[in-house]
Amino acid sequence: MAITAEFKKTATDTGYAVVGVTDLAVQQLRHAQARAAQARTELEQGKFDAEVKRLQARLQHAPTVAMTAGLEAAGKAEETYGDLSARGKKLVERIRKQKATQDLVEQGKATLTRTKAAVTTVRRGAGETQSAAKATATTAQREAGKSATRTKPAAKRTTTTARKRAASSKTAAKGATTTARKTASTAAKATQTGSTKVGS
Repeated sequence: MAITAEFKKTATDTGYAVVGVTDLAVQQLRHAQARAAQARTELEQGKFDAEVKRLQARLQHAPTVAMTAGLEAAGKAEETYGDLSARGKKLVERIRKQKATQDLVEQGKATLTRTKAAVTTVRRGAGETQSAAKATATTAQREAGKSATRTKPAAKRTTTTARKRAASSKTAAKGATTTARKTASTAAKATQTGSTKVGS
């Protein structure tokens, strides 16, 4: 039991860490875009020469700096993993609590319920139509020698039953389709709202 719990916690933490890495990457990308815009402005203003000299000096020490940074990064990996996992968990909880996500879950439940009801209606209609058709066939066999006028009402009942069940099946399917469209719309809204939370 303890091994299962530990495995579940590790898997969950790993998932949260992945979400945390994504969130951090989006945040860093947004900062990089802002710095790029600032650099472009400075470049246009002629502040480029001093920056070139500074970069040349940094490039001479780049291999040593890269090796040191790599070793430091390896040392901080475990600590960072925990931080990223916490960050990812926080983001997931924020997205779960937002109204758009809760609306999506409720709409999904409604769609599932309507779809199950439509399937039940179709099954019931098919069963009743089959029973009516069997009854008509039995009546037709029994009355074959007597008179065709007695078979006609039974056939009409079967046709009416089939028509009614087809109409109720169509209505149920239409309702399920409408609910599914609403769910898709709600999913798009939840995705849009959730995307604003990433990287913030």
